[in-house]
Amino acid sequence: PAVPPTCAPSFLERSQPSDRVVVIHSFSKGFLMTGWRVGWMVLPDEMVPSMAKLIEFNTSCASVFSQRAALVALQRGTEITPR
Repeated sequence: PAVPPTCAPSFLERSQPSDRVVVIHSFSKGFLMTGWRVGWMVLPDEMVPSMAKLIEFNTSCASVFSQRAALVALQRGTEITPR
């Protein structure tokens, strides 16, 4: 999707595959799910094992209904989220 001209470019658009760029997002504001504590990360494959260890000991599991709502938000975000 095209980025509106008022938005800064994403680091993902500017980085190379060899860059160690980690992007973390939440569903809070963009998908109107404030307080649901659900998010995602984009990171290089070689960093996944280290990040998995960090997450394992520093977070708890999101509830099932939060995970399902996040999935619907990704699938149908433009329908349900006002812009």
